[in-house]
Amino acid sequence: MQNLADRLAPLRNELLRPLRRERLSLVLHDDCLEVLVVRREDPRLHLLAWLEAPLPPGISREGGPELADALGDLLGDLLLQGDLPAVPGGGAVLSAAAAPVRTLLLPPDLQATGDPEVLRDGLQLRQDLLPPLADHEIVLEPLPLPDAWAFASLPQPALDRWLLMFAGAGLELHGLEPELWAARRALVSPLDSPRGGLLELRPQRGGTRLMLWNDEAPLVDAEVAGVDAETLAPWLGQLAVALQRRDPAWATAVLWWLVHDADGVTVLPPGPAGWDLRPADPLAHAAVEVDPAFVAPAPERLLRPLGLALRELVP
Repeated sequence: MQNLADRLAPLRNELLRPLRRERLSLVLHDDCLEVLVVRREDPRLHLLAWLEAPLPPGISREGGPELADALGDLLGDLLLQGDLPAVPGGGAVLSAAAAPVRTLLLPPDLQATGDPEVLRDGLQLRQDLLPPLADHEIVLEPLPLPDAWAFASLPQPALDRWLLMFAGAGLELHGLEPELWAARRALVSPLDSPRGGLLELRPQRGGTRLMLWNDEAPLVDAEVAGVDAETLAPWLGQLAVALQRRDPAWATAVLWWLVHDADGVTVLPPGPAGWDLRPADPLAHAAVEVDPAFVAPAPERLLRPLGLALRELVP
């Protein structure tokens, strides 16, 4: 009887697979793999587990899989070791290096369409775009500007490696999403300012990488010499002046901020006059509930996979 139960167990798992509400959100770095496991219970998202594993050199590059088979085996093993409910599938966050989000002003022959599918087909047929997009998968979002869209693209071979990686772990790939859009979804939108976004500080050797994202597209990606508040404060002041020249509404702004490797930046500099800088806390999202056993990573690590997981709640 036990032998029969053992033989039927895989069939039972396959029959129940569409009913399972567990999902994973994956972020791939060059040196480690991070996985957020959640359970969807509309209209809430329960955070079940945070898993991570170091990666050997060369297995991943710029946030994308290089050796898909090896990564699939590693991901499958990581989920088994986590002693979790069966997870049928999930998605992955695309790094800015792998799929940068860009602003596209539609050429005249495409301005009449508002259908993303028609627009995507038109972009793939054009030969005058750099890079050419004929062999790319394209994701698009409309911008609040005439004939303007935000878009990101991924070469087909890169998509194939993602599919192989998930298949190797016995998972279905539900989707890939640029990190900007995932991060935006995890933040509570400030309602008391016409301008807002996410300000990220990434300390690196000899300085700080400063990135400012608004609700639609990246605005600034710059390197600042220095990691201390005294160096960053005047730079932020100059940035505020430059943005106000382009758009006076930037005189007041509410910005969520994240500091990566917080030991590298001792104190967040005061924001320019009229700017309200607030620490980003993904766990403050109204749709999120945390399992008692969940051990949360630092906010800058949780933000993007949580934002991707929240996409499951969007009808």
